[in-house]
Amino acid sequence: MRSIELTSTPIDDPAFVALVSTFVSHYADLYRSRDVTVIHIDNWFGERWLGFAGTFQGIAGIRNRSLHASLPTPPFRPSRVVSVLHFDRNDDGTYTGGAGSPTLLHVEKNGGVILPLFSPGLYGWYSGNTMSNTTASLMLYDVTRKGNNAWYLMFARRDEWGVAKCVNVSRDECVRIMKSHQNPHATEPPGAPEPETPGRQR
Repeated sequence: MRSIELTSTPIDDPAFVALVSTFVSHYADLYRSRDVTVIHIDNWFGERWLGFAGTFQGIAGIRNRSLHASLPTPPFRPSRVVSVLHFDRNDDGTYTGGAGSPTLLHVEKNGGVILPLFSPGLYGWYSGNTMSNTTASLMLYDVTRKGNNAWYLMFARRDEWGVAKCVNVSRDECVRIMKSHQNPHATEPPGAPEPETPGRQR
């Protein structure tokens, strides 16, 4: 059962927004994240945004390729941010939250300023305009004081949404989460593998 609920706008497909809620809730529960921030971006974005910090003084784009060191805030323009929701974990493992300010994370950059993510928590960015688009995206950053992770998922829609691409996380894990979304009351069979942790060594 999802503990993090997101709302859709008239141009968002509610089925995709519910899918994003499932993925964010899954990882928030897996990592027991105290703070979860979910940012709604106006349209599709590609995997090049993963670890992307922007340009610096006019030179080529800067990207954190390790995805385990200090993660920069993806440089989406504030005009692309539809909404920001912030959730806090309760003692019983559920989450409560409300609207946050886009300017706390996404500001117009001037002079090549790179904004790192300092505050520990789970951050998610997902694409909008999914009533019209047949592709959609979700990017997640897990920020901790001991190390960071980041991964990207692309979805495609025919009759229903399905995983089209997974970056820095296995497709098998993505499919398991998708199946839990389609059948939320299903239980894992005996001997089922434990959930993976994207990009981390066991």
